[in-house]
Amino acid sequence: MKNKILENKKEISGVILFVFLFWLGFGETQATITQCKSTVTRYVTAEFSELISGIDFEGNFYTEIDDWSEDASLKFTVKSIDGDFDSGNYDFDITESNGYFLPPMPKHDKSMQSEPNFDMFRFHNDTNLNVSTYSENGWDSFNEPVRYSSSCISKLQTEITVKEWYFISYGSNWNS
Repeated sequence: MKNKILENKKEISGVILFVFLFWLGFGETQATITQCKSTVTRYVTAEFSELISGIDFEGNFYTEIDDWSEDASLKFTVKSIDGDFDSGNYDFDITESNGYFLPPMPKHDKSMQSEPNFDMFRFHNDTNLNVSTYSENGWDSFNEPVRYSSSCISKLQTEITVKEWYFISYGSNWNS
């Protein structure tokens, strides 16, 4: 066993060095929240798939599934900055929820379900909260779940601890 370890000394040293350098990059910095921008997009897609079977040139049987999606509705997007609507003219009803705004789920083309290879409709809720900060290192931002919008807005112009990995912000303690 000892001989195996000695034989693989370079590989083991390389793994240990990699892990050390990976963890060395983690850190924290103090920063002030300067902006909370939320985006919510709702839309519907139609999902299709086709089963393809055959025999290849070597005489082996094969089966493949080809799947794809197509837009079945318009995309309704609402943006807000610091809890206020971003400039835009919305021709649909909007509801507010915890510091961000929700567009309605758009009506979709139900006739697509009669097309060949139709599987189902998929209802999408794409959400994002972009938190902008300023620190001694300059301007930066990171993304959080949109459900934290009201917490972000309440912490505007407040200093927080931002988590970093080699100067790339990836989160903070402001929502805890």
